Amino acid sequence: MVYAAREGDWNEVFRVEEMCSNLIAELNAVKEFESLSDAEEKRKRALLRAILADDAEIRNLSEPWLSRLSTWLGLPPPPSSGHFPYH
Repeated sequence: MVYAAREGDWNEVFRVEEMCSNLIAELNAVKEFESLSDAEEKRKRALLRAILADDAEIRNLSEPWLSRLSTWLGLPPPPSSGHFPYH
């Protein structure tokens, strides 16, 4: 999805976003009874960080006015891909 956003292919962004929404709904419907191993939990967190960084980049690409508004208001700019503050 982030690659499509970088290319300005918003139809593809919306198509993939719909697919992701459907997959998330399916995952939420599944009840997980086993806990994750330490390695699985670490991988899960890494994936979530990557997803959130991509989401931030897509938002910055789709709504560049947010960065300009932040600058105008004297606020730090919205986070960009690769600079997500949470670990």
